[in-house]
Amino acid sequence: MRKLSWWTGPRAITQEVRHRRISWLELLSDLVYVIIIHQLTTGVIDDLSWSRLGIFILLFLVFFRNWVSMVQYFDRHGDESLRTMTFTLLHIIAITVVAIYIPDVYAGHLTPFLGAYFVNQGLLTYIWLSTGIYDVGHRPAAFTYNIAHDVGLVVIVAGLLMPSLQGQITSLVVWVMIDMVTDLLMIPIEDREHRMRHLDYAISSSLIERYGQFTMIILGEALATLVELSHEHLTWAFLLSLLDIICIWGIYYTSMDNLNIQIRRYADTLKYAYFNLLIIMSLFLHVLFVSRLLEANTSLNRLGLVVSILMLVGLLYGFNVFLNHNFSRDLQRVFGWTDAAATLLVISWLVVNPHWFQPLIIVTLFVLTITKLMWQERRRELPTE
Repeated sequence: MRKLSWWTGPRAITQEVRHRRISWLELLSDLVYVIIIHQLTTGVIDDLSWSRLGIFILLFLVFFRNWVSMVQYFDRHGDESLRTMTFTLLHIIAITVVAIYIPDVYAGHLTPFLGAYFVNQGLLTYIWLSTGIYDVGHRPAAFTYNIAHDVGLVVIVAGLLMPSLQGQITSLVVWVMIDMVTDLLMIPIEDREHRMRHLDYAISSSLIERYGQFTMIILGEALATLVELSHEHLTWAFLLSLLDIICIWGIYYTSMDNLNIQIRRYADTLKYAYFNLLIIMSLFLHVLFVSRLLEANTSLNRLGLVVSILMLVGLLYGFNVFLNHNFSRDLQRVFGWTDAAATLLVISWLVVNPHWFQPLIIVTLFVLTITKLMWQERRRELPTE
């Protein structure tokens, strides 16, 4: 048992907390992302173009990776000390300030955003650096991570000094790439540390809950946006959009139920993290195009909705095949055939009369949801392989 003081270093990676529950501090931290998700959505809901869609995806990656960084810190090093609370609250303040400037990014003014993000990322970099300062055995991993992110901070500063909008956007893209490439650099270092310190890899229940909670934020934003776009009128299009979100919720949670994830190396943890990133991004894109379809039944909005469904169904199936040990070969065959049939139907609805497009999509998603629900109990009973 670790003895806490008012001000202490981060929890060492060797001091595992079994059956850790999400703290109130983490819930507060996630609450900020309700605002961020809303800001990202409103920036493209009224005026969608390819350039704005690109900015939307870029900003999503920037903020989601920021969220993942704090989630991983809590999972591996978080505790109930005053120090953890202080730095978490500072991060909440910093990322909230960054969110203020999201509309400026859509308007083509990145300088305030980059300045605020530099402060936020500098704080995160120190938080992770401190894990190596207080835990000598963790220094190779902590310092490698921070050297890479120091380079990223230099890139952000370079973006601040660039006069052109394209140069500033490029600096943000490079930052995201550095952040992701760092994950690959950490693979041999993390594996070496786990061998030397006899540590086990695991995906904690609290980590799974945090990802599920972020998904709920996305779906909550969908409901809020649909209500806002209804303009105080109950319409057939609103009801269809609401049913769409409910079906997507059912497909997601039936696919993510009864997980048995076994992690043997650091690359497996990255596989889990990046599957979740892509799944949540596809959900967010789906929310965007469902909302857009409520406003205008255009070919672009219909195509975007179909692509988001294909992404979501495919990624959820891949997640279970590659990571869930409770997903037996029988289930792989059953879900493979049902998912394939559903996606082919979804694609075929692009060529029907636009007025029938959304009802047919809803029927397809509803049948797929019911099929997955029917197999849910069967999934629990089938032996693992």
